[in-house]
Amino acid sequence: MFLNMHSWGMFSGVAEGDRAKRCQEIFDIMDTPIGPKVMTPAFTKWDPICGKVSVKLAGTNENGSIYCHATMFKVWADYSAKDGDRAYDTLAKVLPTNPNNPIERSINGPLYIPNQYHGEEGPNFGRSSRLPSTGTPNWYLYNVMYGMFGIEVKDGVVTANPCLPSTWDKASCRYTYDGRTYEIIVKNNVATIIEI
Repeated sequence: MFLNMHSWGMFSGVAEGDRAKRCQEIFDIMDTPIGPKVMTPAFTKWDPICGKVSVKLAGTNENGSIYCHATMFKVWADYSAKDGDRAYDTLAKVLPTNPNNPIERSINGPLYIPNQYHGEEGPNFGRSSRLPSTGTPNWYLYNVMYGMFGIEVKDGVVTANPCLPSTWDKASCRYTYDGRTYEIIVKNNVATIIEI
C-alpha cells in the first residue's frame, strides 16, 4: 500500500464514496503514533518492478518511513473530505513536540520538521533523518491556511470555509493578500474576516 496513491486519489476526486472510505481505512492501517508510513509493508529484498526503493533499508526514506512530505498530502486528503479531526491528528504527530516521539528518541531539533522519521519496520523507529531539505514546511502551512482555515481567494475576495478539529471552539490567523492583511477569526467553525 502506498500513501501517495490513496491521498492523491482522494483530493483529486477520483476516489469518491466507497472508494474514499476505503482510502481512509488504508490510512488507518498505515498509521503509527508518529504519522502514517509512506508505504507498507517495507521491502526487505530487491524487487525488479519497483527498483531502487526496494534496496533502501526497511523503514527509511521511501521504503516505509514516516515521510513527512507525503504525510502532508494525506492531510490535504483529510481536508478534502472535511475531516478536521483526522487532519489535525496527523499534523500533530509529525511535529518534533509529539510526546509519542520524544527528542531523546527522535534526536530531532525542536525547530523544524525533518524530511522523514524512521518507520516501524526498521531498527530506529522514530529517529529523525535530521534533514531539513524537504517540502514539508510549505505543505504544512498550506494545510493550515487553506485546509484548517479554509481560506480561498476568488475574484480578489478573501473568504474562509474552516475545518477545525471538533475539540476546538475557536482559532484565528492573519492572512495577507494583494497588500491587504485580514484577521480571520473562527468560532464554532464559522469564520469572520476583518481587514486590518
